Amino acid sequence: MLVLMITATVLLALNHRRHCWDGLDHRSAVVAALADTVPAAVRKLTAHELFPSTSFLRWVTHRGPHGVHAGDLPVPYAPGQAAVTYGFLFDGSLRLRYGALLDIRIPADRIASVRLDRQFPSDKLAAVNENDVTDMAVAGQTTTTVEVTEPVRYIRALGKPTEARTFRFYAGDAAPVVAALRAGRSEGGLRPQAGRR
Repeated sequence: MLVLMITATVLLALNHRRHCWDGLDHRSAVVAALADTVPAAVRKLTAHELFPSTSFLRWVTHRGPHGVHAGDLPVPYAPGQAAVTYGFLFDGSLRLRYGALLDIRIPADRIASVRLDRQFPSDKLAAVNENDVTDMAVAGQTTTTVEVTEPVRYIRALGKPTEARTFRFYAGDAAPVVAALRAGRSEGGLRPQAGRR
């Protein structure tokens, strides 16, 4: 283990120096060196492990969930779970997040339909099945289905790019989510919602 850590540190330092020679500033060189040295899957898993601690700090300091702004409608997936998971509407799109592993943004103008729809999928997190459906289940179930007019591309949990035409996700209280999405569609686009849930 010690040999691996020393090897990774040396490679990181060499990559950092190379990027500095190429003209990047220190911070950009560190980011580029990490991208060169640490595989994408390892970076995502590490970020996912660190995410709950940053969410806890935000809760302690009364700052609210990360990335949620005034007027947004955060929709908790499962408040009782350790992983902080949110799908929320903001600034003209639907954003589905699962900790630091997934962040899917669906533009409002691509949403064709939305409905309450309890399903019990068996697929892996955000894997796309043969019908171009991706599931973000919590406790083995989803409660909301969103269909889009054209495929939406996103990066899966371990870094593989893919796309889907239907997104099913879990919301603790799905009815307000469906109502907000339908209202946004009928007005020609999603609008930020007043108040938070």
